[in-house]
Amino acid sequence: MANIPAPAGNGVASFKVPRPWESNVPKFNTEDKEDLQDFIEQVDDIIALAQITDEDEKKKLLTSYLPARKRETWRGLPEYVTGVSYLDFKKAVLKVYPEVQEDLDGTLEELEKLCQENRGIRRTEEGKLTRFGMRFRALVKKLTKAPAI
Repeated sequence: MANIPAPAGNGVASFKVPRPWESNVPKFNTEDKEDLQDFIEQVDDIIALAQITDEDEKKKLLTSYLPARKRETWRGLPEYVTGVSYLDFKKAVLKVYPEVQEDLDGTLEELEKLCQENRGIRRTEEGKLTRFGMRFRALVKKLTKAPAI
């Protein structure tokens, strides 16, 4: 029996877009701003991996993973209609959740809270001090960034 070579290909498996009824899909079942950011990022990754370029397909995919009531609400936004870009649709969704922008921009209250929570860190608590420094620098970077026009 002769060995039959594998068919020629590029060595990359094609990406299968997860369907909404599958168990391992992005979910946004809460009203939490961090869950929303994670959800949109995960769907954007799927769009990139699947090389979806049609703007309406992107909007449909993003909303397809939502629970029925949220899906209906998001699809009711004026930016969901044909001809409006996916980016503009995402911006419209994020306007409904203004706390996301606040989180992206940072707040002085958040900086004060971080400092208060970490008051009294000892030099011997190297890990805790390092994590505080990382979070502090990240917040300061957000707060000193020029506002978008």
